[in-house]
Amino acid sequence: MRKLIVFLVVAGMVIVNSGIASATSLLLDRGLPTSNLNNAAGASRSNVAWAFGSDSYGSWLAGDDFKIGGTGNYFVDKIRIWSTSNTGLSVWFGEAGGTISQLSSVPLVSATTYSDNSSYQGSSGSYLPLYQLDISLNMVLSGSATYQFFLNGLQYAFLHSSNAALSGSSQQGSDNQMLYALVAPGSDIATDIGSWDSDGYGWDKSSDANIQVFGTPVPEPGTVLLLGLGLVGIAGIRRRFKK
Repeated sequence: MRKLIVFLVVAGMVIVNSGIASATSLLLDRGLPTSNLNNAAGASRSNVAWAFGSDSYGSWLAGDDFKIGGTGNYFVDKIRIWSTSNTGLSVWFGEAGGTISQLSSVPLVSATTYSDNSSYQGSSGSYLPLYQLDISLNMVLSGSATYQFFLNGLQYAFLHSSNAALSGSSQQGSDNQMLYALVAPGSDIATDIGSWDSDGYGWDKSSDANIQVFGTPVPEPGTVLLLGLGLVGIAGIRRRFKK
């Protein structure tokens, strides 16, 4: 019986931990657009990329926010964004209203294309490489909280974005607003965070930064409690057998 209890304890730990470690899924999908791509779409073009550059105050970063939804917590192992830049990149992240700081993990950069195998067409008409950036997060996030993210890099770090209505793909959490932030020279936090609408400010329509969030729900305390009660019951049976 003692071996049985030990086995069940280990099995229970595996079950609880596997809910965090192995069941990663797409929690929020505001990925790349699949329709109305590049200049061929004319006035209905959906895809765009934003960067602000630097001035005497420091580096201005393009960004956005997301909310997973729900009332529970989620273990988020990574977020995914896209850019036409691929060197010297860093992501700044934090809960809205809190501290926005640079993530320690360096984005994993890989070349990619849109669903039609095309790349990003810049304002000059020439095609630019498109890069997928996977950023390890490994944080527990609240489903009801809003989180902000910004892309920084060497000179201009272009953050891929799209107009939700014209994208043709899931654009969860889009609100036709984006964010900007300032990182002053030598500072380790982003400040002067604000929102802006690209309609009339650099483009003829609104846009949201494309992002996907991957993770899994954190087991509720009741799940662990029920498991514990089950083990207590097994132990009680064992004691009765010993009488």
